[in-house]
Amino acid sequence: MSEQHTGYGLIPYTEDIADEFLAMLFVQMQQDGTASQVFLEREITDAEKWIEFVKSPGCHLFIPFFDGVPVGVCWLDRFQEKWVQYHFCLFKNTWGHGKSVELGKWVLTKLLTMEDEHGYLLDMLVGILPTRHRLALRYVRKCGGQVGGLLPLGVFNGNTGQSEEATLITLTREDLR
Repeated sequence: MSEQHTGYGLIPYTEDIADEFLAMLFVQMQQDGTASQVFLEREITDAEKWIEFVKSPGCHLFIPFFDGVPVGVCWLDRFQEKWVQYHFCLFKNTWGHGKSVELGKWVLTKLLTMEDEHGYLLDMLVGILPTRHRLALRYVRKCGGQVGGLLPLGVFNGNTGQSEEATLITLTREDLR
């Protein structure tokens, strides 16, 4: 994916980003019907809890944009040396327009090619998705994600009070080529 792709942007969260903007991102997830799926464990149920989560240590939020409009959120957490757990939610305004996979690959490439004076910051992104979320799994695979296996009780579903099967997804720079 080209560094110069027209229209795409990725902004990391900083303290300069207003709480009202963060709240708007959560409201968009609610309006799109994705908030309850992304936050399946039911710990984040409103904008106030979302903002608290974004500002918590260990959460690294990025906001993808297309033509100046936010088109989703993604965040990294559970850092383990050169790999990290990756989470995402695309807004409905990207669905079905043929751009979401291109955007996803662009964002993933940006995350996996961040560097400092020692080289790449990350070698791998890891996702854990409920296996029943077929659309999300198909999307991640189209973006280059590789199925690493199944986790029998890998995610907790706060709606049912039960753990359920999850699919482990990995993604490296090589997967994006």
